[in-house]
Amino acid sequence: MDKRQAEITRYIKQNDPTARVEYNTNGELLTAELGRELLEAGVDIMRFSIDGFSVATYEPSRVGIDYAKVLERTTAFLEMWDAGGYRDKVFTELRMIEVPENRHEIPDYKAYWGPRCSEVLITQLYQWPWTGQKPEDVVLKPCLKVLDEMFFYTDGNATLCCWDVHEKAVVGNVSQQSVADIWNSYAAACLRDILDDGRRDLIHLCSRCNAYEGYDFEKFAKRG
Repeated sequence: MDKRQAEITRYIKQNDPTARVEYNTNGELLTAELGRELLEAGVDIMRFSIDGFSVATYEPSRVGIDYAKVLERTTAFLEMWDAGGYRDKVFTELRMIEVPENRHEIPDYKAYWGPRCSEVLITQLYQWPWTGQKPEDVVLKPCLKVLDEMFFYTDGNATLCCWDVHEKAVVGNVSQQSVADIWNSYAAACLRDILDDGRRDLIHLCSRCNAYEGYDFEKFAKRG
């Protein structure tokens, strides 16, 4: 784990006050000290991915992670977040992927975490692109990921999808271009326009993606 997380957060916020810093974690490594440092550094969003509400459902799907520690440290962070007056400053979310093994725990999950955080989100299970899907499996719908997100590899390459683990949709490199230039580039704009029209089949990476299959895009407005 990078021990500079609070330092990096503070640097981002000081150099671009409009930037929003988000952390996604299972909570196991979130010590009280690190949590306090992140809050004080100005983190905007903390999302906790905890796919279960018991050792029996959680640990078989998250091998090597101690559920008791996850529960303890996530609860402690949220108590500190609440007591420190951060409810209106930092958005906190608890999310669980719904599968048959944990479905029966959803009511208890919501009852426990709901009052403790900003929002509880139950999501559906889907596959990463190119993990066995066939052409006929592609979901011809828009994509939420490309609206306001961009992701970077350690070599500086940029992609619009966090599931692009094999770099099939690289749109630039931050060592050669600014983040703004990459975001506004022709390549990135083309990908967003194609996905706005739901034509995942026209993009190599997206042509084997079935994410957001159950999402209602009826009110999805195409950006001008």
